[in-house]
Amino acid sequence: MLRKTALVATLAFASLALAADWKEPEDKALHDREVKDYVVYLQALKKVGGKWHEQSRYVSTDVEKKALNEAAIERDEVVFAMTRVQVVARQLVIDAAPADTWEKAEKAASEKLSQAEKKLDEIMKNGPKELGELDKVNVELVRADRARAEIVVSMIVRMIKGGLLRKEESETKDAAKLHAIQNKLDDLKAEDMKGLDAQMDEDRKWDAAFRQKGELVQKLQKVGATDGLKQLELAEEARRDLEEVEAAKADKTAGKKLDAALDASVAPVKASLQEIEKAFAELGSPLFRAVAK
Repeated sequence: MLRKTALVATLAFASLALAADWKEPEDKALHDREVKDYVVYLQALKKVGGKWHEQSRYVSTDVEKKALNEAAIERDEVVFAMTRVQVVARQLVIDAAPADTWEKAEKAASEKLSQAEKKLDEIMKNGPKELGELDKVNVELVRADRARAEIVVSMIVRMIKGGLLRKEESETKDAAKLHAIQNKLDDLKAEDMKGLDAQMDEDRKWDAAFRQKGELVQKLQKVGATDGLKQLELAEEARRDLEEVEAAKADKTAGKKLDAALDASVAPVKASLQEIEKAFAELGSPLFRAVAK
């Protein structure tokens, strides 16, 4: 019995040690390890009850912490991989899927939202006014989450571009080329400052809306507005579904492509795309459910 306990403890320690040896790649790109580990994390997240729309930017919710422990993977690695994998996999799926995929998905998401809003309207007729206020706050949170996600992607792209430029700078001796590189780095720095200002602004808006949501939920719980709160959750999920599908449809129509700075991350994502699609779909992504095999 003691030997068995010792063996279990040794294996657990080895697993944690393996996870803890991760270091951020110098090129800031995804490699096979990051992608495969992220898939393991996604599977663990599904196992512990995680949901697609409830993921946080810094993998900091209680459910996400459980998934990290379950997968025995470092939080920093998941934070690093998460946005990169999602952006690259999303683009690969949008490129490959026919346009009518998003028409069908948009119709399904619209119907889901319409049904949720219809039931919510009926409840709000005789319900507390806080239901309507909370609904508006939820709309703002959906908007803010999209804006913040786009800012994060832009920051990652600039980070990769900056790294490539600094590498080129260290290898270049030509004065004219060095001057051009330094100008590009200065431009990136200026964009970073603007991006940081935009991020802080959106974070303030999100924080204010999130605090307001918490206050409204408490008030509604005190008056027993259980059905209203449940319907609001369904409506918020439906809005997030619709927003995700509409964005994919818009990018497909516009012919939007992946930024070249992320090209180095495409191959490892493509190699595990089937597993990624399955994991995202199982967590509840309407975009990946639309193409899941």
